[in-house]
Amino acid sequence: MRILWISPRWPLPDNDGARKATLALLRHLQSLGKKIDNDFKLDVVFIVDEKQDKIEINDLEKKIQFESILLLKKPNPIFPMQSLNYIFHRAHFSKLPFTVNSYSNSQIQNQLTQWSINKSWDFTIIDGLHAFALIPQPVEKNQWGELVYRAHNLELELWRQLEVLEKNIFKKMIWSFEYKKIKDYELNLAKIAKKIFTVSELDKDKFLNLAPDLNVQSLKIGMEMSPLPLEKLNSSGVLKLLFIGRLDWYPNKQGLQWFLNDVWPQISKKKKVELTVIGSGDSSWLKNDSITVLRNVPELLPYYRDCHASIIPLFIGSGTRVKAIESASFGRSFLTTALGVEGLPFVDKTDYLSAETAEEWINALIGLECSDWLKMGESIFERAKNNFDSTVLTQQFLRDLKN
Repeated sequence: MRILWISPRWPLPDNDGARKATLALLRHLQSLGKKIDNDFKLDVVFIVDEKQDKIEINDLEKKIQFESILLLKKPNPIFPMQSLNYIFHRAHFSKLPFTVNSYSNSQIQNQLTQWSINKSWDFTIIDGLHAFALIPQPVEKNQWGELVYRAHNLELELWRQLEVLEKNIFKKMIWSFEYKKIKDYELNLAKIAKKIFTVSELDKDKFLNLAPDLNVQSLKIGMEMSPLPLEKLNSSGVLKLLFIGRLDWYPNKQGLQWFLNDVWPQISKKKKVELTVIGSGDSSWLKNDSITVLRNVPELLPYYRDCHASIIPLFIGSGTRVKAIESASFGRSFLTTALGVEGLPFVDKTDYLSAETAEEWINALIGLECSDWLKMGESIFERAKNNFDSTVLTQQFLRDLKN
């Protein structure tokens, strides 16, 4: 069996949940694949924002055993302002959704085509919707083998939520237009794919509601479990909170802004509390002297070790919440909206706390002691270990492919 894995993002450093989950699955593919097929081979393709140096590639080789690798540099935007890029895109590439267009660049498609000459695969894994744009259309099955779509979410649902929540009439029209484009694009991939692996049963049902004849199966997101127990924090009376996520991704930005505007001022007046924010992407909007903001840290373990709980203020999104699984894998509980744990087996008030309004968030953060959060962290770690162990889920993935 030979597999080609195409991902729209470089997986290092594995300092956020999405990267950690992808790296965990890829790390086990080669060793576990050999157990079911002595001729198992893995080839990988990644889109990168900047040219990776040999040190970073060597670092990846230490973590993942692969036959060959291709790195494709994502083209820079034509204009510095996103609005101008959108106008240009709509004038020249009206058939594609806006967020997909940069990945369908003919230059990187040609690089992939040239690299794949004299290669053939049994399966090509499309790791997320945007990775599909790298493959020239129409898809030649004899070269790429069977397409398997690893759906991180139902992308069209995110755009539908943006349309519903938008109050500006002109932006609402744009969201509506893009929703229709992304829906057509995602449904086209779903119908071409031999099989779809969703990250939750909930997403599986959503795909089947779109098209009942799709071959869909849920496969939980796997995560490497950190060794426990983590060192206990000193009971200094200061509640230490952690937020991790890409800071220019709209759902993250919206949720964190809400927290800092409506929740943070109230709890910081009434309780000794610290917040550390870690993330990549544009953070120029994040100006608050009362919190600590870090970018692109090499690893997350020290920061989870130094917090009592994480926060997941999420109001828009689809798919399993990687932030929640990541926090649980380090033995740390969290305060979240209901959307932040949608599709997950964790238990409210035992493993974590759920709250929707600013008042509920304030009461939850003021009402619990640091020791309460750590106790819930121990509980959620055990549940995460039983549900999201990457070795077990990689074995399931390979068995399903072989069958």
